[in-house]
Amino acid sequence: MNPRQRAFLCAVVTAQQGAPAEGWLVFSLDPAPEPGGGAGEGTEVIVLDGLRDAGWSTRGALSTLRALLERGLVDIRQGVVRLPDGTLAGRVGTRALELGIAVARTGC
Repeated sequence: MNPRQRAFLCAVVTAQQGAPAEGWLVFSLDPAPEPGGGAGEGTEVIVLDGLRDAGWSTRGALSTLRALLERGLVDIRQGVVRLPDGTLAGRVGTRALELGIAVARTGC
């Protein structure tokens, strides 16, 4: 796993620590939806905020997330939400799997 993938995995695991056990985290480049207009079950967290704070670019974020999925480190689901202005925005929900949490513990 390269440093970028490790940083993304660490951001997901860190954000997930405050979420319910079955919570999905919102992984999106778009602004967060207003309460009640969310991505469904789970806690709405913008995972990319942690990446930006750590100095990582958000370009190619979904490709990086797919690489983590292919390694069995995270699970993802895709959906659409309605923003307060009425427009629709894509949302990708993600959560770290047991293997992903174990890997993150070794290097976050």
